[in-house]
Amino acid sequence: MADEVKRNTLYNVLTRIGHDFIEKRSKSKKLEISRVVIGDGKLPTGIEYARERTSVISPKLNLDIVGCKINDAGMAIIECWFTNANIDKKFPLRELGVYVKVPKISQEILYAYRNYGIYSEDIPACDSGKIIGHIYTVPIAVGWQIENVKAEFKQCC
Repeated sequence: MADEVKRNTLYNVLTRIGHDFIEKRSKSKKLEISRVVIGDGKLPTGIEYARERTSVISPKLNLDIVGCKINDAGMAIIECWFTNANIDKKFPLRELGVYVKVPKISQEILYAYRNYGIYSEDIPACDSGKIIGHIYTVPIAVGWQIENVKAEFKQCC
């Protein structure tokens, strides 16, 4: 239980490239989330390492985005559907990355990143007899100037 509490108090860190991007996008007031990825990559301790990430270290699964809204605190709350139904081999969920689209160059960047480190949680394989599925909430800072956060939603459950 203590590990779960610690895991839930870790925050998604804006990457440097994500910070620069949001600064430039504040005039357009829009942000488009392209995908949310989980992985099992290990990251050295320290927030600076997370800020310098340009990609998820070891991606394992793209989560389906099923909802997104902006709250009064300048945060976008992304809801993702997660299931291990297609996971062939168990892995520790150590990292999470939020990618956004860069419209003018038709590319995406790693906007926000979180690494759970020692508080990672093992995701069982689908043949383990333990099928899990739930909505995973991912808060990211967007600032007060951004009024519209878009994403391609998938139907879940």
